[in-house]
Formats: sequence, structure tokens, C-alpha cells
Amino acid sequence: MTEFIRSTTELLQCRPKGVQEKRLKESCQDFEAVLVGFLFKTMRQSIMRSDEPDGGMEVYESMVDEAVAREMSRQEQIGLSRLLYESLNAGITGPKSGE
Repeated sequence: MTEFIRSTTELLQCRPKGVQEKRLKESCQDFEAVLVGFLFKTMRQSIMRSDEPDGGMEVYESMVDEAVAREMSRQEQIGLSRLLYESLNAGITGPKSGE
């Protein structure tokens, strides 16, 4: 296991810093979007609905929820992706001076 961690760390250090930070930021935003999408899905499940067929409305709602969650994450409206990015980036690059 430590060999895997060591080789992964060496691989990360070989990448250009800008590319590494961009991928990390995108991954953090994707994680936040998945989490927010799950929250939307859970909130929708709490709504009382009739037993009538809805003609695909659930599929449409899930697509809208996913798009809204992704856009919220990209615009950093919640801030989870930014906090996660800062925490993980500090672990890769080391602490900022003054911390």
C-alpha cells in the first residue's frame, strides 16, 4: 500500500502544477454537484404525490436537478467545493506561508 501511495505522489509531482490544480478543482466541483443533486433528490422524495402516472416528469425533474446542482457547484454558490479544494490542495502543495 505504501508503494502505491509513494508512486502516486511521485506521479502527481511530475505533472505541471496548473494542470494538477485544475483537475483537483474540477473534481471538487463534481463532488459538490453530486452531493447537491442527492440533496435535491431526497427533498423531492419527501413531497406527497398522487398515484397517477406523471408521464416522465420524474425523469425531467432529475435532469433539471442535476443541471442546477452542476451549475451551483461551478458558480461556487454553496462553497463546499472551494473548501474541499483548499484543504486538498494544501495537502498536495504544502501549507501556505503564515499558516
